[in-house]
Amino acid sequence: MSTSEESATDKVKNLPSEIQDTYYKVSKAIAQATSAIDNLIGFYNSTVNSIQKDSNYYSVNLYILGPDKKWAVLKAGTSDEAKSAIQHGHKLAVDGQSMVSRAINMRSVCMAMIKPENSPIPYPSVELPPVHSELCVPLISLQKDVIGVLDVQSTEYETFDEDECVMYMTVADHIVSMLDNKNLL
Repeated sequence: MSTSEESATDKVKNLPSEIQDTYYKVSKAIAQATSAIDNLIGFYNSTVNSIQKDSNYYSVNLYILGPDKKWAVLKAGTSDEAKSAIQHGHKLAVDGQSMVSRAINMRSVCMAMIKPENSPIPYPSVELPPVHSELCVPLISLQKDVIGVLDVQSTEYETFDEDECVMYMTVADHIVSMLDNKNLL
């Protein structure tokens, strides 16, 4: 077992059993998607769909930094609005004010309970249900570079707790590890 897998196991073993079950299901699905990977977009879509399948979240999105590191480009998402935004080339400025930008710049998890009247619309000119909770977890490579963000959105208030943050941090580590093992970083 590698060091990153040992630390993932250590992180997850103290979580409630329901969250552990979700983590193991998602990790298994990510591993299966990686073994059958034929393109990055397929892997990204399998990853967000695996997370969505085991949750009740409005949208699970994956942003990857562009080559110039100035933009976080939406590569996969589970909601119809995210899929439409992908078709329109949606991206967020790394130096912007979005939750995704904050997670990149802070190099740490950003969580918000958003009030509808204060919510920036993450996908311009797309009708969205109100997002009341958002969790953004940076994807940090083994070389310590931020390569993207796992963005989980909910229409419910106070959706995420500390245990779920730990789980999604571990899922993000797993995503990076799978990409690194396939030499895709």
